[in-house]
Amino acid sequence: MARTNQQRYNEALAHIKSVNLQLANDIDGRVGPHAAMIGGDISLEGAKYWKHGTDAQHTAVRALLLCHVTYFRPPHAAFDYAAATPMKDIKLRCRTMPDAAVTAEIEYFMPIAGASLTDLASAAERVKDVAGSVDNFARSRTDTNVSFNPVCYHGVVSWLFAAGFISKRWLAKEGNTLNAYSSNNYLGDGSVVPQSAWANIPRGFLWNIHRVGDKSTCHWGVSLGGDVSIACNNTDSSPTAKLKYIEGNTQYGKFKFSEICNVLNGTDKYGHTGTGAPTGINIVVRQIDPTTVASYY
Repeated sequence: MARTNQQRYNEALAHIKSVNLQLANDIDGRVGPHAAMIGGDISLEGAKYWKHGTDAQHTAVRALLLCHVTYFRPPHAAFDYAAATPMKDIKLRCRTMPDAAVTAEIEYFMPIAGASLTDLASAAERVKDVAGSVDNFARSRTDTNVSFNPVCYHGVVSWLFAAGFISKRWLAKEGNTLNAYSSNNYLGDGSVVPQSAWANIPRGFLWNIHRVGDKSTCHWGVSLGGDVSIACNNTDSSPTAKLKYIEGNTQYGKFKFSEICNVLNGTDKYGHTGTGAPTGINIVVRQIDPTTVASYY
């Protein structure tokens, strides 16, 4: 006998409770009153699951669908990213996956407990392929690309997610609305680093370079320690300095952090809009310890 929508919801929620009680309670508080409708959205009908998997695996898939419906639709997300086509894609992709693998994707909706600075530095070195696109709805912590045309703060988001500091709940909301004007609010404001300490930002810290008096003119990346950093969409040269890559290029590169500070400080974008090379210190350098940022979840 086919399950009712309420039964589908109840079983999916029970599975999420077995994974993470906090996540399950948050989901139930958000969509529980609409369980009958939500139960229909997570139905596997038409996806030929009768040929694949077990009852436990089917329940895990419905639970994963429930997570996406809850967080990738308003009011949590600004738009309905969990439309019919991407939901169908999940059903087809998961059809032959073991229930343990499906459950592992449910865990993407929570941060990883104990995510460390070392994890973030390692993620920045591992997630580096300049290819494809980054879709927050379908993103996996095992993905290794930063897209074919990455923006600096979007690269940082990919590394924060891969390292476990943020979850797909964060990606669904903040990650899908992040821009140059909101980056400090979402990624962290941190503390100002004096010029004498530009080369000393600790391994695993985020950094942000912005124009004096204008946080929206900014560049973001991750420190590897020892004056070495990684970032996407880098400015390579200015009238006063040139960036030499240790690895990579403009789209994804590893370089000396003090060098990119000098490059950006000498550009019109971060300096002045008059004639001649900018002079003086035109940038503010900030460091952010991701283990202390309250806006991550």
